[in-house]
This record gives sequence, C-alpha cells and structure tokens, in this order.
Amino acid sequence: MNRTKIPVLDKNQCKEIRKDVFLYGDDSDITLDTKICRYMNFEHLVTILKGRLYVPMKKKFSDLHESGHHYNEFIYRLKPVGDSSEKYEKIFDDEKEKRVGSQYWLTLCFTTDVREDYFFWRTYTNGKCGVRITTTIKQFLDSLSFDGYELFIGKMKYVDCECPSHNVNQYAFWKTDAYKNESELRIYFQPKQQDLIEEHSEMAAAKDHVTFRIDAENMVTKIILTPFFPKELRGCVSEMINTKLSNYKEITSWSRIMEI
Repeated sequence: MNRTKIPVLDKNQCKEIRKDVFLYGDDSDITLDTKICRYMNFEHLVTILKGRLYVPMKKKFSDLHESGHHYNEFIYRLKPVGDSSEKYEKIFDDEKEKRVGSQYWLTLCFTTDVREDYFFWRTYTNGKCGVRITTTIKQFLDSLSFDGYELFIGKMKYVDCECPSHNVNQYAFWKTDAYKNESELRIYFQPKQQDLIEEHSEMAAAKDHVTFRIDAENMVTKIILTPFFPKELRGCVSEMINTKLSNYKEITSWSRIMEI
C-alpha cells in the first residue's frame, strides 16, 4: 500500500496547557475558558448528540490553499542568484511534499467570534438546516476522548501572501487574509506514536475523517438554529427538541436573524 508522508507538528514550539494538548502562538487572550463556536449542518449536530465527533482531514476543505491541492511552483522555486540549483531543488521538493502531505491532517475549526454572523450561516451551513453550537476550550477538551492523539490548538494568522512551509507549525496556523473575519481557532489531531502516524499515513488515501467519542451534554452550552429553516417545519423541529432532545431544550433557541 502506498504511504503518504504526513508532516508532523512540533510540540517544542508550543505551550502544553494540559496533558497531550499544546497551544501554538503567543495569544494571551486564548485560555481554557475562551468561548468558541462552530457552525455546522443539522445532521452533524445529531451525530455529536449521539456521542460521536466527526473530524475531517484537511483535504475536504474547499480552500485549495488549505486542502493541499494547490501549490504555487513559481513562488517555491525562486532562489538567490548564483546558488546551486540542485541544492534548492531538494528544498523545494521537501516544501511541496509537506504542503501535499498536510491535506491528511485531522482538522477541526471553530470561531472565537461569539456574535451570531449572517455570513457564517451562509458559508458554513448548507441549505436550510444549519446550527451553531457554543462551548469553551476546557469544556471541549473535558468532553472529548482522544487517546492516542495529541491536540494542537491555535488562532489562525491571516497574511496577504502564500506562506512557505519551512516551519510546519507556522504553516499549520496560516491563512490568507481574505478569511480574516472568520477569527478562527483551529485544532489539529495528531497521532502520538510513530506506528499510529504510519497507520494514519496508510489509511489517508482511502479515508477522509476520523470519529472520536464526545460527551455532548458536558460540551455544548448553547445551540442556535438557522434563520433559514422553513417556517412550516419549525413547529416539528421545536417538538422534536422538546421530546427527543429535552436535555438540550433550555440551551436551544432560534436565530435572532429574521429571514423571509
């Protein structure tokens, strides 16, 4: 079986905030008590409420810079005048390998913007069945079973150019500034042991996600339902929440946004 070489994040460049959880960057405003939100489709919420957290590989992302499908050969093959082309060919090939391999990182995205956002609804939920959940970093970690993995957490840095991946951690938390309004906090799930990394590499081509156990009742502190849900079906949804999801009734509400 073909094995994809997946770049490894460096925990020595991070601060360990609890066992197997590492915070990247110098953002003093990011703490375990930081509130984070995630917009998603309704079926993903149902999966979470059933105790399963779906974590996709980055290759599923629509942004080609992020998904590992786009690579600017021109930028990466620039070299100082007079330097050995063979020397730089190897550097550039290594860079490309890291960029392509990063598409297999298990990646979960949240926003630190706790205000409800119309454009987040339009961008990160499909059709008329979206939800937004709120939690804190601590509640998320306390509720998650991630044995065998290390978590790397950090706020995305938004820049106006393509970022080389000489520093894997820096590349992992980089994004073009066209996305800066996302105020994104990102979490990477990296296998702890070499044999797990190799196993992950072997399955990467055939699989696009991994599912982790999650305690939804301890994680989710608030649920907001999309403003685009058909009005004629809202009564059915409210009844379902009152009966089958009664544990979440008090923390669930409809969006403040009014749409026809």
